Amino acid sequence: TLFELDLPSTPKIWTTTAHQEKAQELAPEESPFIALAPIAARSDKTWPLDHFVTLIQHLTRSDGILPKANAMVIGAEQDRARLEEFASKLDAEHLPGLIGCPDLLTVYSVLARASLVIANDSGIGHLAAATGRPTASLFGPTQPDLYRPWGKSVAVAQAPLNEKDRKMKDLTVGTVFEAIETILN
Repeated sequence: TLFELDLPSTPKIWTTTAHQEKAQELAPEESPFIALAPIAARSDKTWPLDHFVTLIQHLTRSDGILPKANAMVIGAEQDRARLEEFASKLDAEHLPGLIGCPDLLTVYSVLARASLVIANDSGIGHLAAATGRPTASLFGPTQPDLYRPWGKSVAVAQAPLNEKDRKMKDLTVGTVFEAIETILN
């Protein structure tokens, strides 16, 4: 490294027993699941929802990396209609979604139970990374070197540079799948 500095520590977030109990209620430990945060604050940072559907079908099939894992959709209240429509397209069994949950410590506690988290470049990706759970963070136009979630179990998948920019629609399911393989193997 240029300055020979130590890397920063992985972030740590503390929760209460009440947050952990609510997480157990929403995502029981005996139910392995993939947490999905498929919508980012900006549309140009949002991977196409049909790509998420294809990826989940691939991951959860009987010979997939996470066979028969449940899916949990996480997102903001203003995105409820899109998230519910998206969840209905998933072949995987659904756990109750965390749509519009105002308590980020409960969201964090749920993410800490996930077998895998897949998130666009968003706050949920950073929360997931802080849990230490395997997290795939998806990037398009923003720079992962500056904005990626920090943690030992984070893999970044970035859209290729086409002409002069990066578009999320150009980030392939295969590229994201390869990133997931690196953190799960």
